[in-house]
Amino acid sequence: MNATPLAGNLDGVDLTGAGGRNAVAWSVFDSTTPANTGTFAFIRNGGTGGSVSTVSNEATARHLTTSAAMLDNGETIVVYTRTDGDPGTARIVARRLSASGSPIGDDITLVGAADRTNVPDAQVVSTGDGFVAVYRDGSGQLVATAFSADGTQTGTRNLGAEPSSRSHYAVSRGEGDTWVLAEISGSNQVHVRNFNGVTPGDVDQNISTSGFSSTASLSVAMNEEGSIMTAWNAQGGGIFGAVLGGPSGESPFRITASGLANTMSIANDHRGNFLFAWEQGGQILARVYNGTSSFTTPADFSVIASGNTNSNVQAHVSDDGVFTISWIRSASSGGNT
Repeated sequence: MNATPLAGNLDGVDLTGAGGRNAVAWSVFDSTTPANTGTFAFIRNGGTGGSVSTVSNEATARHLTTSAAMLDNGETIVVYTRTDGDPGTARIVARRLSASGSPIGDDITLVGAADRTNVPDAQVVSTGDGFVAVYRDGSGQLVATAFSADGTQTGTRNLGAEPSSRSHYAVSRGEGDTWVLAEISGSNQVHVRNFNGVTPGDVDQNISTSGFSSTASLSVAMNEEGSIMTAWNAQGGGIFGAVLGGPSGESPFRITASGLANTMSIANDHRGNFLFAWEQGGQILARVYNGTSSFTTPADFSVIASGNTNSNVQAHVSDDGVFTISWIRSASSGGNT
């Protein structure tokens, strides 16, 4: 989609979908025109139709996190940060949107008021008929809390302390109520686990790496066969990935020989493959992996050739195999999403 050009700063952008539908959510901070500040979503029910919905017009300070998950019934859950009139504090909340984009009920508070300079981040993932919010609490613990579709809490689990030097993690839905979590942990490892709701699944593995770039970026996805792909920026340059459950086991493989991805995203294509998209050097590129470390495309394909920096690339593949990639254009290109 191309939204109206924005004068303010775009914060988190997240792309989600279910069946043939998808949605993108984002937050805007506009110090010049505070009324433009808020959290928004664009829901598309097939084709190119859709409209922008307002999730929140809370406009006192910059939003710090935005994540979205679409349920099987077409509702979208958006997790975002709001300050409630106090620019010094913030809290993380979830909001339900109907299939048409209308807000449902009130905000669900995940993390209460906290010092805004140290506010934790959060991500949300669909479990089909409900959702799980994953967030760091005020003591640095990673927590998963499950909800039914109507917002009723159904369970919670402490996932362990986040290493003080690392706070990067990624979540993605598998099949049914299964989802996967990847974390940059200590000792140069990527820690991968899967869950059914908040119950641990059968995957709990550490992937040894040669180290991580200070430009940390991490992504993960699980396909319908149970294979998991994760990717990260490597120390010294280059992007590495690993597939758990494929013939290559957990051995990392090189995706690019040099450079770093400002942002990256992996999506399950519902055919045993993974769509990997990333931004590097102003370009947005994509390629398809066949559930191992091998390409199914003969070469990278270019989504956009230039004009983007730190573009928050997000990828999604619908059940019918249509690829959708969202990103933030640079200011010179209109600042669109």
